[in-house]
Amino acid sequence: MLQSRLYMRKMAAEDAAAIAQIMRRVTVLHAKTDKNLEAILSDLIQTHTVVGVVVEQSSTANPAKPTLIGVTFSGFLAADFARHYRAAPSALLTSQCLASRGGTHPLLLDRKAQAAANRGEGLDLVILEMAVALNDPTSQAYREVLHMLYGAHLEFLRGFNIRSIMTEASEEFEPLIVGTGLRTASRHKLDGTSGQVVAPPGRSPNRCLFAITREELGEVPASSAAALVMTYVQPHMRLTLKEQDFLSLAIMGLTDAALAEELGISTNTVKQTWRNIYDHCLEVMPDIFATEPSPAKSTSRGQEKRRSVLVYIRNNLQELRPHHLRRR
Repeated sequence: MLQSRLYMRKMAAEDAAAIAQIMRRVTVLHAKTDKNLEAILSDLIQTHTVVGVVVEQSSTANPAKPTLIGVTFSGFLAADFARHYRAAPSALLTSQCLASRGGTHPLLLDRKAQAAANRGEGLDLVILEMAVALNDPTSQAYREVLHMLYGAHLEFLRGFNIRSIMTEASEEFEPLIVGTGLRTASRHKLDGTSGQVVAPPGRSPNRCLFAITREELGEVPASSAAALVMTYVQPHMRLTLKEQDFLSLAIMGLTDAALAEELGISTNTVKQTWRNIYDHCLEVMPDIFATEPSPAKSTSRGQEKRRSVLVYIRNNLQELRPHHLRRR
């Protein structure tokens, strides 16, 4: 009997075709969006307009060719659209957001706009997809992949200044989504839309919009997913984009050599980046190195500095989110 292993990682632009294949199994889309889905996804991922993760399954028979079997990703809505949509929602929110890519009025914020909203009144989060490409939703494998996606997505969204959350799904998922703290905001039927939309076989034609705002948080348990995602602390470090990307990998446990390979830089550049981060920390957060060992042990001192920075970052993911950058 062949065994398999599951791996989770950040989504990448080259995953677009596999993600599109999964979405077409579970997601109702406008026909035009469906036609251009691969190109839309590739662009949104490459420009950091959406954030998310994928789960791959690797078999012992062919470990070099893993199969992508799960995906989840989110984006942030333009404030005017988020306000108007909540007041007068319409069906196929995900499809509308994806279709606006490259238009004169894109509905999803790019990284620069995310940073502006993140340090301003806050971001309007839209959960665009969470899907598992396994046939039996009652199986242990399906539940395991869904659990991985759910936990990772919460981790990805921690640290953003989120003021509202919206997502749309088939009505069959209503009990699951309401359990996260979101409320059923509206219902829509897609009857009579033949030729205008592409719906996977067996999916309910009825759609539900689920939403919650910061003002409504007091009405849901503090331990709910919605409350956890919408808890926000201001960042202090003001890292550059390159430093944020660097530390996003470093907290995953990558060695200097692995960081150099992943980022396409030399090990000397990796070491210099660490020194730049340490120097900046001493300027803005000197207490982070309060437990630094004796200067007589330079190697140990460097390792302790790194450990202190990584512990702080893991507990303060807002430092890795788009915000005010201290230099270009």
